[in-house]
Amino acid sequence: MQNKINLTAHTVNIFNSKGEEVEVVPPSGWVARIKTERELNDTVDGVEFYYTVVTGEAYMVNTETKEVEPLHAPKPDTIYIVSGLFRSHFDRYDFWQPGELLTDSDGVVYGCVGLSR
Repeated sequence: MQNKINLTAHTVNIFNSKGEEVEVVPPSGWVARIKTERELNDTVDGVEFYYTVVTGEAYMVNTETKEVEPLHAPKPDTIYIVSGLFRSHFDRYDFWQPGELLTDSDGVVYGCVGLSR
């Protein structure tokens, strides 16, 4: 069995495909973060993109990574639960993100179906 260390700011409630909660992983107190800078674009490849609250039309944002928090070194039989954004910046076998998110009728996330890489 692998030790799971949650590097997100929230408790991760892991469910199986039958909808049964199988594990609860509380936050470790250390959050793996990527600092970014965002800039709203007016055009992308000659196509105009914009956002209006009234119609909810699409908007495009350039995101540039500015700084990555220091990483934990890999440990035997240990995986780290991180955000999808954080995991996408690294090709490490021990970084996993929450699987398919589960939401209640109000759209509030209450868990995930497994973990994914």
